[in-house]
Amino acid sequence: DEDEEEDENSADILWQQDLEILGWLRKGGLLRETLTQAIDESILLHVKETIAFEFENPMFESLREWQDEVVRPWLQKLISAEDDLEDCLTVARAYVTVRKEEIFDMVADYPDSIPTIEELQTVLS
Repeated sequence: DEDEEEDENSADILWQQDLEILGWLRKGGLLRETLTQAIDESILLHVKETIAFEFENPMFESLREWQDEVVRPWLQKLISAEDDLEDCLTVARAYVTVRKEEIFDMVADYPDSIPTIEELQTVLS
């Protein structure tokens, strides 16, 4: 098991080094825009699946934890420079996008949607 894990880690490192040498993940690189779009779509899909039409409970904090614990470490492994991560859609922007699509449903569910309305206000500020 440990040998397989070591082989996977060294393969990941070699793959990452190859992409860095080729410059494909740098800003303007061959794969950069496609990778960013795929990551954005994945984040938006996860946010939609997590919060869609759930208005009674605050959800944003759990999404930020997911971003910090899952998305960010994966991106840091793939894209070495921290500032390059800012190109990708954040959970906050995805959250606002989903809630914007649901605004009429939130109004219809008022006052049950008060926690979501307050949370949206916090995320927007």
